[in-house]
Amino acid sequence: QWVSEIFMKHMPIFQPVYGTYCTNQPTINTTLLQFQENYKFSGFLRSACRRSDCKKQTLNSLLISPLQRLCKYPLLLRELQKTANENSPDYQVISKALATVRCCVDEVNEKVKRVENVTKLVEVQMELSNGENFRSLIMDPTREFIMKEYLLVNNKIRNIFLFDHMILITKQTPIEMKLKPHSDKIEHYIVHVIMMSFVTLKESQEENAFVIECGTEYLFSCRDKKQMKRWMSQIDRLVKQ
Repeated sequence: QWVSEIFMKHMPIFQPVYGTYCTNQPTINTTLLQFQENYKFSGFLRSACRRSDCKKQTLNSLLISPLQRLCKYPLLLRELQKTANENSPDYQVISKALATVRCCVDEVNEKVKRVENVTKLVEVQMELSNGENFRSLIMDPTREFIMKEYLLVNNKIRNIFLFDHMILITKQTPIEMKLKPHSDKIEHYIVHVIMMSFVTLKESQEENAFVIECGTEYLFSCRDKKQMKRWMSQIDRLVKQ
């Protein structure tokens, strides 16, 4: 019972701390990768990892451990709950503690999910040479990035970005239009924006293909049936919601 009481007492304090820490995980990972490019820092990490008090854990594994530990708390309380009689006061206290911890985990997970989505939106915009021109559409934090893949659109290869509110059809950016012309990294720029609210999804008589109508007709050709079904199911879901 005392374990449950400790959780009940301290979880209101833990929750905002865990929430802040866990939502910073994407930033933590990015910052760590940047620092590891410094040979002195990476050398220090390798040296520290060999110390006995580090128990062969890397800095990355240590940084993620608070999030992993949070997810283990409900498991601990659930096991304690199994040992208690359902009619006993202990069972009631453990059940309240379990509900409190689960609520905390759910809220933290939701915060992490929102931050990860915003991080993805930023990455998408940075990948597009003319992304800044569409910032309000791409960087809307209430929207979700779903996936991207190369497809043939009207028989031309295009990189397609699917969001929950729109489809971006992009093509490879010429060198003279690249944001980083001296980089070997491939960039794309937006050539068509299709808002999901105007989409009508149709099957095509062509193999492994589907049609999107939105005032203009676009034929999307996929490499196989599996890819076609994945795109059609996602678009159909988004159109109906």
